[in-house]
Amino acid sequence: MAQAALRAGKHVWLEKPMALTLADAQSMADVAAAHPAQVTMLGYNYLRSPAFQAARALVTRGEIGDLLAFRGVYDEDYCADPDLAWSWRATLAQGGLGALGDLGCHLVSQMIALMGPVAEVTAQTQIAVPMRPSPEGPKAVENEDSAMALLRFASGAQGSFATSRVARGRKCRLQWEVHGSLGTICFDQENMNELWVHRANEAGFTRHLTGPEQPDFAAFCPAAGHNFGFNEQKVVEARDLVAAIHGGAHKGPDFATGLEIETIIHAMARSNGAAIRL
Repeated sequence: MAQAALRAGKHVWLEKPMALTLADAQSMADVAAAHPAQVTMLGYNYLRSPAFQAARALVTRGEIGDLLAFRGVYDEDYCADPDLAWSWRATLAQGGLGALGDLGCHLVSQMIALMGPVAEVTAQTQIAVPMRPSPEGPKAVENEDSAMALLRFASGAQGSFATSRVARGRKCRLQWEVHGSLGTICFDQENMNELWVHRANEAGFTRHLTGPEQPDFAAFCPAAGHNFGFNEQKVVEARDLVAAIHGGAHKGPDFATGLEIETIIHAMARSNGAAIRL
């Protein structure tokens, strides 16, 4: 559908994950590259939060120095109940990757926006609930419930990554920290209006509340501490799409970046403990 729209001269705003297979993602990116007049954008809405945009600006300005390490997790518990009924989401043909395709790709989108390209991954995946009930009897789960990975970035920095859809008690734990030679930045989506920053020679971390001084916050509320939400992120994403269509800066992620994300999560899915160069 996305490729047909591009060939018909349409712009494409597509929800994540970009595709069920890496081959499909590559084909989509190729068609997008052949139609540069059309804008493509993927629905990685967590990139639009004011706190994340502020963190990215701190990194870009070099305020925490040279980047040394990234540690990130994205956990939820929507599949933790073993009695949850089997569905198409449990299949590779219709659901694609499991926790990596649903949750982990969001973490990867933030990770590469902060740290740059990934050079190597070593990962393991797990199916925690191998069979789920259905009206026809128990059916097999084909995609992963959780994944963990070690990473090496092209810059030489190191990283750790974990995602799970069976983490009891976790609702939207998109949590990461970036270690730099001059400081550390910490973020947790469950407290998405807070950013914690430590700088060298400070005793600990400083809590920064989002407010109108952060990117895009003031368009929704003129007062600090009144909180930004998930739905506002999608509004900002739509604004960015329209701006790009009208010739403004393309803030992405486009299909080329989407392919980069898919390459990383599919490498994690097939690693099985072996290192894979990207």
